[in-house]
Amino acid sequence: MSQNTLPKVLLIGRPNVGKSTLFNRLCGKKIAIVDDMPGVTRDIKMHHAELDDLEFIAMDTAGWTSEDNLGVEPRLQSLMSNSTENAISEANAILFVVDGLGGITVEDIAFADKVRRMEKEVILLVNKSEAGDRRTKADKNDLYKLGLGDPIYISAMHGTGLYDLYLKLEESLPKPEHGEDFVQAEDLDDTIKISIVGRPNVGKSTMFNYLLGRERSIVSDVSGTTRDAITDDIEITFNESPRSLVLIDTAGMRKKNKIEEDIEGRALGQSITAIRRSNVVVVVMDATAPFEKQDLTIARIAVNEGKGLVFAVNKIDLLARDIRQQIAEKIEEISYNYLESIEKVPIIYLSALEGKYIHLLLQNIVQTFDKWQTQISTGQLNKWLKDVTTSRVPPLMKSRKVPISIKYITQKSTQPPTFLLFANTAKIPVSYVRYMKRSLARRFNMEGLPIRFTIKTTNNPYIK
Repeated sequence: MSQNTLPKVLLIGRPNVGKSTLFNRLCGKKIAIVDDMPGVTRDIKMHHAELDDLEFIAMDTAGWTSEDNLGVEPRLQSLMSNSTENAISEANAILFVVDGLGGITVEDIAFADKVRRMEKEVILLVNKSEAGDRRTKADKNDLYKLGLGDPIYISAMHGTGLYDLYLKLEESLPKPEHGEDFVQAEDLDDTIKISIVGRPNVGKSTMFNYLLGRERSIVSDVSGTTRDAITDDIEITFNESPRSLVLIDTAGMRKKNKIEEDIEGRALGQSITAIRRSNVVVVVMDATAPFEKQDLTIARIAVNEGKGLVFAVNKIDLLARDIRQQIAEKIEEISYNYLESIEKVPIIYLSALEGKYIHLLLQNIVQTFDKWQTQISTGQLNKWLKDVTTSRVPPLMKSRKVPISIKYITQKSTQPPTFLLFANTAKIPVSYVRYMKRSLARRFNMEGLPIRFTIKTTNNPYIK
């Protein structure tokens, strides 16, 4: 069954009742950040989940709370609550999670009242009930006052009580069509996985939401709003062919000495993991302060991981045209000097807020992905090798004062493009290797890609 046709199960409740722990258990992996501090989850997270033979999309939410709670900025709290309320309308079933240790609170009652009015299938879960309905502080009379039917006692941490949840979900969820197997988007070869990364508050979530055509990530000028990596997928048409894209919105990546919370440190770890999961990395920068050192550090991480790279300079609506040209020249110069092994990273100047030039971003993402998978014939490569070594003769070997001879080249792999060179020494100067990589990128249209060389000194059987 395709991900778009799977039923959706929404997890809701107060902060810190264990929704993210349950979400991770249902998804079979640690996706949401779990911490004792309330309010860690801020955006709606979605992922394929399984419970025995049931398949569905689990949706983890920000905890619904009153405006004076959580110790975070009130406007951000309001956005978090609104995001949760909007997700309720999408869900086929709702798991209303309460804290079996803390008992029922006024906020639980108020939220239950809101949920009942939505006329959705609601399943009441009493979490942190390791001993079932025994030794729990959630009084049964209080639970029934929520008006959500019979409670199911579970422990998300230990996995107890999930069979009762399975029986209830089996009864509540729409039955899937037969004969169609579910395949996760990230497992499809032709699906382009894109991580949207950058410093805090440069517009990553605004761009993510615009690409999706709806609000999935909370957008706020409060730095550090996004903490989890949020994933969703879209379909576009490129050169009259349909293409599938998986978008990953990430937390802003600060310098290590600026990270103040353990949660923020884990969010940074998730951002790096998102880069590793992706095929193409979009580094988003603020046009009013582009290419700060942290932008370059993030780009270096993407290059070291072998990913296709695209720069998105956001908020150009805030700049005059003559200033834009100056910035463009500065960025190209810094990129050329700092990312030494990459030839001409695509740079898109856009406004995510207004949707300007987003189509150019998508075009460059697809083109970069296709180049990332480029396979070049050995004949073409060796014709290029002859041209490049004739145009600029390799230097002498330092130890023996004899010319370096690069005899043969073949492509070893793609993603990223990796080439095997046969030479009379493995110690080819870095400057000459860089020259070769840039020349190769220009000849075979592989701009924005980290090209890798492996040098072998053994005799090539194809060379006479």
